[in-house]
Amino acid sequence: MLKQHLKSFGLKSAGVKTAAALTLMLGATPMLAHSADVTKTRYAVKFEKKLASTDAGVEKIYAMFESKAKRACSSPGSVDADGNRLSKSECVADLVAQMVESAKLEPVKAYHVAKLAEAK
Repeated sequence: MLKQHLKSFGLKSAGVKTAAALTLMLGATPMLAHSADVTKTRYAVKFEKKLASTDAGVEKIYAMFESKAKRACSSPGSVDADGNRLSKSECVADLVAQMVESAKLEPVKAYHVAKLAEAK
């Protein structure tokens, strides 16, 4: 059975919620990754958009992304969009990058880029 995890998060600003969905497929084998037998699971990451205006807030948002990605990637058999197997760390890195991109918050994106540079 394949699992497709849909990551959605809402930006709360003045009582208005905006949601974006991110997709990561988790499958038993790479060749089965595009099978019609897919279970979909949805997770939510909600935060105040104004958090991105402070360094501590950006770190908090990023930590939420990492936490959700680690939980989503805890199942074995993670694959990317092309059906290639991913380790847990590759799965988490890929999903966090998708969340950062979808959030469209420059301070969060800059923090992500800095974290990647530190890791090298």
